Amino acid sequence: MLNKPVQVVTTAKDPQGRRTVFDVLPQWAARRRLFPVGRLDYFSEGLLLLTTDGELAHRLTHPSRHAPKTYHVRVRGRVENRRLEAMRKGMRLAEGEHLAPVKAKILHAVPDKNEYVLEMELIQGINRQIRRMCRDLDLTVLRLRRVSLGPVALGDLPTGKFRDLTPEEVRALRRSVDMDASGGQGTF
Repeated sequence: MLNKPVQVVTTAKDPQGRRTVFDVLPQWAARRRLFPVGRLDYFSEGLLLLTTDGELAHRLTHPSRHAPKTYHVRVRGRVENRRLEAMRKGMRLAEGEHLAPVKAKILHAVPDKNEYVLEMELIQGINRQIRRMCRDLDLTVLRLRRVSLGPVALGDLPTGKFRDLTPEEVRALRRSVDMDASGGQGTF
C-alpha cells in the first residue's frame, strides 16, 4: 500500500519525465516487479495498491466486480441536495457516459469559504470520474484523496510512505472478489 502524493503518475515510466509511483518507492521495493492496482490521476492522492498478483489485481479493477473505492473530496461550490441526489441516482456526463450511482455525503462544510468535504464511494472506474462529475455539477475539486479500496483502508499512513499489507488485509481483499482467501500467487 502506497499513500500516493499529488504530482506523481501511476505508471512505471512516464514519457514526459514526471515522477512515477516507482520513484516514490525505495529501489528494493521497485525491484519486486510490482504493478499498480488501478490508477490515481496526477493531481489525486491516497491509497494505491501495488502487487505481483495479476488475477487479484484484475478482479479488483474489473467493472463486473464492483469493488468499492472510497474518496474524500474537497470541493468549492454549493453542495446542495440536488447535486448529491444526481450523484446518488447515477448521472450522465457531458461526454455522454452514463455513471452508476455513487454513494455521496457531506463529511464537513466550511460555509464561509463555500467549501465542502464529500465522501464518495464509487463502484465504477471511469477515467477521472469524480473530477468530471464535479465539473458537470459546477463544483471545483480542490483535493481528491482515495481512502479505501474494498476492505482495505489507508488509515494514518503518511503521504509518500508505503507498507506491506497484513495477511488479514490480503485475505479480505481476496474474499471481496470471490477468490480463495488462503491462496495467492503474488505479493503486496
